[in-house]
Amino acid sequence: MRIESFKPYIFNVDISKVVSPPFDTLNWTQEYELRQNPYNIINLTVPDMVTGTRGSYKILKNWLGENVIKRYDKDIIVIVKQIFTHNKERFQRYGIISLANIMDITPHEMTFKEYVDERMSVMESLNANLEPIFLVVNDGGFYRMIKREVVKLSEVYRFEEPSGVTNIVYFLEDEEKIDKIKKSLENAGCVVADGHHRLQAARNLYDKTHDEFWLNTLAYITSIYDDGLMIGGVHRLIKSNATIESLSGCMNLEPSKTIENGRSYLYNGSLYSINTKDMIPVEFTNDIIIKKCLEMDYNDMLRNVGYAYDVSQAISNVDSKKYDFAIIVPEWKREDFIKISMEKRMLPQKSTYFYPKIPSGIVIHLKPL
Repeated sequence: MRIESFKPYIFNVDISKVVSPPFDTLNWTQEYELRQNPYNIINLTVPDMVTGTRGSYKILKNWLGENVIKRYDKDIIVIVKQIFTHNKERFQRYGIISLANIMDITPHEMTFKEYVDERMSVMESLNANLEPIFLVVNDGGFYRMIKREVVKLSEVYRFEEPSGVTNIVYFLEDEEKIDKIKKSLENAGCVVADGHHRLQAARNLYDKTHDEFWLNTLAYITSIYDDGLMIGGVHRLIKSNATIESLSGCMNLEPSKTIENGRSYLYNGSLYSINTKDMIPVEFTNDIIIKKCLEMDYNDMLRNVGYAYDVSQAISNVDSKKYDFAIIVPEWKREDFIKISMEKRMLPQKSTYFYPKIPSGIVIHLKPL
């Protein structure tokens, strides 16, 4: 895996006011609240429905002219330390933001062409990598190296997200130490955790333009062995007139009162546990339930399948009648994901939810004007 230091563009205003969760995790309420700040990164990552990418490009030019964002004067690697609580246990996770060569990155999920095209439009119109792709490497020594460097550096930013995650940001300028980090990753395998559509968009732009700017994409990199790396499942929200009786004909459903860790469930107002046999839960959901039982093809999925990242969100979407039922999948076992990534298997779209996410807006990578 090849990475490079770079001169990022950074905000020259209160960082806590301008960062945002990744664009594809936002709901309408979050988007509305973030847009109340005229300098929030969402004004670039999610173009206004009326002005589109032209409006976002105009905003970017204004920010540059007004010194809202400025280019850092040294080549650096950004170190991010995240502190958070999960299941009442406190964790810390270490990672870096750098440039990564798109040819060295292995995807593990399929993509939707429509989503790739939308990201291509934003990236090409603004000549920018606005949000880092989230990558994991199979090198246990990497995060220990980063952890050692943090104690020698001064904080540049510290801010807390509404979710309770504290982010502490450091800039590593020492060329010798940067080289050590680069060399530590040379033989590491690298898999996309989050950002498959952005990766494919960058590859498409490179194929289209042969511009080396797109060859090295903005990336957040952490180790698969870091205890602070959590891998959740992505719940499916489904519009269908299928009945429990018809679904029971192609899978085993049992009435249930509670949701237990490690099991899959169907919720339609009532809760049923699903026997996924020996299959990976998300593969059972897509291959058996959606494709076999419901006989949905690619276009059907675009129209009739939504996604939720927590159980309460999935249930509320069914209770509010936005969807007819939800398939609730468990968190991933780390060893299962490592096995799949080593085998370079391709999972269905939106199979994994790595968290905590890296906020957008910590740094931006712009093509020189």
